Order: sequence, then structure tokens, then C-alpha cells
Amino acid sequence: MRALAARSTLRDVWQLGSAIRPVEFSGRDIIASVRIPNKGALVRAKRLRRICTPTEEGLWEHLRDRKLLGLKFRRQVPIGPYVADFYCHELKLVLELDGSIHEEDSQISHDLNRDANLEALGFRVLRFTNRDVKDHLGGVLGTIRRLYQRRSP
Repeated sequence: MRALAARSTLRDVWQLGSAIRPVEFSGRDIIASVRIPNKGALVRAKRLRRICTPTEEGLWEHLRDRKLLGLKFRRQVPIGPYVADFYCHELKLVLELDGSIHEEDSQISHDLNRDANLEALGFRVLRFTNRDVKDHLGGVLGTIRRLYQRRSP
């Protein structure tokens, strides 16, 4: 990105197509260097929040509003180029629900790579199949509880 002059206007910044967001201050435009981590992931996350699956809705009912051990979970959270189904910041925990598409070889390879990248960034990734959540919801929640109890202080 080319350097901005000290008196760049908002239009100049947006024409450059940068991820720099302007901040309004006392009627003057000031450029704040706040970068959007991955705009594509943010757009996908917003869309996915509107069209969640019945399995995601069922699990969300048990995670939302700090219902599980007082932990704050968020839904469809962008993390770099990825969108996590559920995320708990306190545990740095990413929960992924896998439908039948995740049984295909190409998707398995993608998921392994994605999990390795997230784990390299310090996240813990737990994957559950939709069938696990539907048939054994107590076991899924129990796994999260055990992880919480074993966390390091």
C-alpha cells in the first residue's frame, strides 16, 4: 500500500482500497490504523450466523448466555482466514461441528491443515460430528466441562 500524506481525506483512503478505517473526531477525519484481520472471513461469519444448522442451534442453546460453567462462547467467529463455529476466549477453545461433507478425503485434509494452523496459533480445537451433538449432547458438554476443569490456572 502506498504511503498516505498527512492530510489524506477519507475518499483518498477508501480509493486506495485499504483496510484502514477512518475515525471521526471533532468533525475532522482522522486515519486510525485499525486493520480488519480478514474481511472475507468477517463477511462469511456474518452470513453463517444467519443460516446456522439445526445442530448448531441446539448446541448454541446450551452454550449461549454463559449457561455452561459461566463461560462466554461466541458463534461463527472469524479467526484469521477461518470461521470457527463456536469460540471461547477464556479457554482459547474452538468448537467445530462436522456434517457429512467433512467425511470426504479432500475435506478431511483441509480440516487437518486448518486445525494444525489454529493450534500453532495457540487455540485448542475440538471437533464433533453433527450425529454426536444430536445423539450424545451430554457427552459433548461433558468433554467441554472436563477440558475446563483440567485447564492450567
